[in-house]
Amino acid sequence: MIKPQRRRATLTVKGLHPHRRLREAVAGALILGLALGGCGGADGTAATTPAPSAASARVTKAAFLTRANAICREHDPVLRSANAKLAKRPPEAQAVAIVKSMFVPTAEAEIIAVRALRLPYGEATTLQRLLGLANTDLNDLSSDPTLTPASVFRSFERRADNYGLTACIPSS
Repeated sequence: MIKPQRRRATLTVKGLHPHRRLREAVAGALILGLALGGCGGADGTAATTPAPSAASARVTKAAFLTRANAICREHDPVLRSANAKLAKRPPEAQAVAIVKSMFVPTAEAEIIAVRALRLPYGEATTLQRLLGLANTDLNDLSSDPTLTPASVFRSFERRADNYGLTACIPSS
């Protein structure tokens, strides 16, 4: 009897594990859980508000944009610093180090945090495509850190700005 061989997980074309999206979702949920875990009453006791019903749990586009842009503004100083350093046209090795150590991890954290937000009713497909584009651009930059963030994120930036994610433009 021939034993079936176990298949090993293969890498995608970009060199990333196929379960990366799942890991990102789990990481985003953990970040959100940790952030919400700190929420409570003003006197240090747990808040006792009832869980929202399905109808009241809907998020408006304006509320989503407020939260998402706030997340992006939190990460903005690091991205601006990385862009300023890259604007000075450092040697390639130094530019690669800036992209890998500053730009990529910060942009990735930003994408994960925005993905963890509750999406506005009727906007899920649009936002999933938009955040998917940001992820693809980030993967392109990760696989070739000699590219400039401004050129890599150009398409995402235009779409993000049109949608209202004005603070989520990493290379501006």
